[in-house]
Amino acid sequence: MGADEDQAALLALRASAARYRLILESSTEFAIIAADGDRRITEWNAGAEKIFQWREEEVLGRRADLIFTEEDQANGAPAREASTADAEGRAVDDRWHLRKDGARFWGSGMMFPLRDGARGYLKILYDRTEHRNAEERQKLLLGELQHRVRNILAVVRSLARRTIEMSPNLQEFEQSFDGRLATLARTQNVLTRSGDVALELGELIRDELAAVGASVGDRVTVQGPDVKLRRRAAEVVALAAHELATNALKHGALAVPDGRLDVRWRLVPGADGPLLSMEWRERGVSFPEGAPARKGFGRELIEQGLPYELGAATSLEFDVEGLRATIRFPLCQGDEGEQDA
Repeated sequence: MGADEDQAALLALRASAARYRLILESSTEFAIIAADGDRRITEWNAGAEKIFQWREEEVLGRRADLIFTEEDQANGAPAREASTADAEGRAVDDRWHLRKDGARFWGSGMMFPLRDGARGYLKILYDRTEHRNAEERQKLLLGELQHRVRNILAVVRSLARRTIEMSPNLQEFEQSFDGRLATLARTQNVLTRSGDVALELGELIRDELAAVGASVGDRVTVQGPDVKLRRRAAEVVALAAHELATNALKHGALAVPDGRLDVRWRLVPGADGPLLSMEWRERGVSFPEGAPARKGFGRELIEQGLPYELGAATSLEFDVEGLRATIRFPLCQGDEGEQDA
């Protein structure tokens, strides 16, 4: 080979090295790390500096194990990764890694063996923390959705069974079941629309009254502090409010011109935390004293369902003026001063 050819080869080699260095320094979103056979770092690009926060001069000559978590270092993960790369030609690296300040991030990449005469390794990795967190959130949401669907189907099945048992005919079943399903739908709609896990009690009561054509005004009062009910409590209380409102429309205060309905609630201290105490009071109704002989779905829900689902203490009183229903159950302390049942 002549001198000119030697010079051309040298220039080509320098150009190749320059391109290699340019590629390394331009890949700022990817950590590109080269190490020798003992896993000591020999190359550390700008992307590695950005992701791991170590400067090149701080890590050259040190073992690449420093980017692994303490537990992975203790169980020999760096050596196993190198052995896998030697045996299989590559090793997948999807795990938690450490930055210089000790913060963890989820890194995803590959390690390859270098076979250019001197044993060594090349690792290419990027920060995948946001993607992984998004995947975890999606898994959580799917799990929550499946859980909610199972729960709501169980509620619908129970409603259908009890409504069938207590309906004298198909028309009565259709009307009653449709109203109860509509109540569940309204509750789910508010919870979904707000993106919250709780529903404001006042909104729930007003929605159920509006569904039977009653609005807050001269004959109807709805009053109480801001209280949020968690999903299950909201579903059960909404069904109870629906049954009370439907009964008031058919037989109670909303069925007569001079009838009056007052719905009030307050928070009272309990042995293990605050209790919600709610009263549904109807007046102005010509009502024979004593409880009706027939025990319907609404009465069963209030006297048995609420105590079972919420640990509630409930009562239904029928006097000459109308119905008085009381419901009291424990609340959990929520965020920002709100009360969540």
